[in-house]
Amino acid sequence: MKKRCGIGVMYKLASSQKIEKFLRSYLILYIMPKKILIVDDEEDITERMSKIVSREGYHPLTASDGTYALEILKTESVDLVLADNSMQDLDGIKLMGIILGKPAFFKSGYVDNYFNGNSQEYDAFVNSHKSTLLLMMSKEPPYVEERLRGMGCTEVHGCFQKTFDRKQPFDEAQLVKMLHQYLSQ
Repeated sequence: MKKRCGIGVMYKLASSQKIEKFLRSYLILYIMPKKILIVDDEEDITERMSKIVSREGYHPLTASDGTYALEILKTESVDLVLADNSMQDLDGIKLMGIILGKPAFFKSGYVDNYFNGNSQEYDAFVNSHKSTLLLMMSKEPPYVEERLRGMGCTEVHGCFQKTFDRKQPFDEAQLVKMLHQYLSQ
């Protein structure tokens, strides 16, 4: 059955599931999706996660290491950073420390190495990411969580489990659940 409305023709939807699906599609198409920065040095993982993130209505950004992620974060506002623990050069734990400005005694090293010695730029960077959700991913979450606590990085919201299985490196359903859990607030 068709009904007329001010912006065109709408079809009467038979169930609440169809209404929910319609509204989700409308929001995805017409309202700015939340941005998720996926940081991992394994290209197949960032590609798979990007597809899932897009399918769920979010806008994925990817970085192959922590240093490139910092460059993205200097110019982009993101809603969630999901960083792998184990990467060359700048791993996920150090990346979280830089984003949070912790531990404080590392600040001069962060400023010198990643902000060309400009501490005001670094302070502005830290302040601009105070509301960014931060999640780690690792094959060994308890180890990562312990290291984060040791650095004082209690603002990191958790650690997403990766597996040792190259064919199925993470649980896709768990990723979707986590995205909705943290981004539907």
